[in-house]
Amino acid sequence: MTINKAMERAARLRSDPYDDETKAGWLLELEGRIREEVVEAHEGAAAGEPVRAFPEDADRPLLAGPPYERVYELYLLCQIDLHNGEADRYANSVRVFNSALDAWAQAYHRRHMPVPARYHRNVF
Repeated sequence: MTINKAMERAARLRSDPYDDETKAGWLLELEGRIREEVVEAHEGAAAGEPVRAFPEDADRPLLAGPPYERVYELYLLCQIDLHNGEADRYANSVRVFNSALDAWAQAYHRRHMPVPARYHRNVF
């Protein structure tokens, strides 16, 4: 999944007044959270340069790949609903998004060892 593909798929499901820069910003925020909260907490964190800018990185692959890549499209739908003030629709969208993100995170945890905790010994 790329930024451009996620925006294209979300646009097919829901029209919105937001420009591509705004939607890409939401996706970049999510990508940063995924990298920091999940990937970097494990050994062998994803190699390579992170996706950080739009439109420069718009066609580079994002971290959550198949079969979990729909998480980006779902996040866009959540943000659209939130910013449109559609509380009921947002509640449903965020529930589906959180479920998809949790499924991806659990799969990532199963495949990657966590970074060992660094404990300090009490010398006194």
